[in-house]
Amino acid sequence: PVLQTLYKIPGRKGDQLRFAVTRTYKAPELHMLLPHRQTWENNSATEADFQGNPDLKPELAWGIDAGYEHYWAENAMVSLNASLRRIEDYTSNRIYFDGYRWIFTPVNDGRAETRSLELETKFPLKSLFAQAPEIDVRAGVSRHWSRVESVPGPDNRLERQTPLSANVGLDYKAGRLALGG
Repeated sequence: PVLQTLYKIPGRKGDQLRFAVTRTYKAPELHMLLPHRQTWENNSATEADFQGNPDLKPELAWGIDAGYEHYWAENAMVSLNASLRRIEDYTSNRIYFDGYRWIFTPVNDGRAETRSLELETKFPLKSLFAQAPEIDVRAGVSRHWSRVESVPGPDNRLERQTPLSANVGLDYKAGRLALGG
């Protein structure tokens, strides 16, 4: 479930605040639950056998999201968003040696917390230059932090988390022709 609200700032046309509270459930994938072991010929700590974990619980999380949006021209906006998630029964991967072979298995690893900050904009180029071609610009940058309580710090972040991402895109329209990248 998600509970969200939007507040349009009085006297400031095009400025608004968003706020949301979420409760999410992430079930483990089926292959992660099956106790069958998948073995590899070159078993090592970097190429371990995989074995599912039938005791794996789903991840449950509470989250809050907040954002400020400013619409500064027709079809032109800039926004700043922040989010915070608190995850229970975070699923991580463990590699261990059972005396004969290296095993890789998913486990519930306690609590984790994520934080994100995102800046985004999109606008037609004509909003900056009246003589510009029909090009729409979109760009964004996101920064992500996390902390896993069961992992001693520093760098006790979520596995596979991208700490920083950025994107830029352009869309061009001329009659029936539309190009983007």
